[in-house]
Amino acid sequence: MLSRVDEGSEPRVRASWCKLVVGTVKRRRGPIRAQLLDRLHFVRRRIRPLGITAWAPAEVLLDLDEALVDVLGRVGARELWCDNLLEAMDSALLRPIISTSLRLYGDSPASLLRMAPRIHGLVCQGCGVLELDRVGEGEVDLTLRGMPPAIRDRAGLRRAYLASCDASLARLGLHGEVVEVDAELDAGVTRIQIRW
Repeated sequence: MLSRVDEGSEPRVRASWCKLVVGTVKRRRGPIRAQLLDRLHFVRRRIRPLGITAWAPAEVLLDLDEALVDVLGRVGARELWCDNLLEAMDSALLRPIISTSLRLYGDSPASLLRMAPRIHGLVCQGCGVLELDRVGEGEVDLTLRGMPPAIRDRAGLRRAYLASCDASLARLGLHGEVVEVDAELDAGVTRIQIRW
């Protein structure tokens, strides 16, 4: 299944995605919260005037990710992205979609990950095409193709997607492995394997 393709458009993401991540940071406690908010000041300034359905340059999301990595490290940043999606899954907007997907397709991470290409098309433009390549018993493969240099040269979008897969496992109380494999970043392609 392919997401919507916007050939030739500058890479953009929904401002709401960045705002949700900043909201997750604001709900953190302790001294790390102040460090994160201080480091995210420039991102917050760029997204504050934007409506939730507005598009922001993808570099805003990538800058946001790099700020998270600077303060939390790679593992901590991925954990925050995961926490962000888990919070979003429990929101009034997504809760009915999540429960319907699980009811229709079964109580499995694959049921949630089937939605990934469509969601990618709703929150990203000009960032490549996300494909659901394989769904098997206890496994799913996603491939992101056609990433422009602005996206493939920085790890932010890929880290957010790895964490989204982590959240799909966590939402169902499962343990597994989510890894980026067969990355051909020069060709704008990477694959994510999810196993549980």
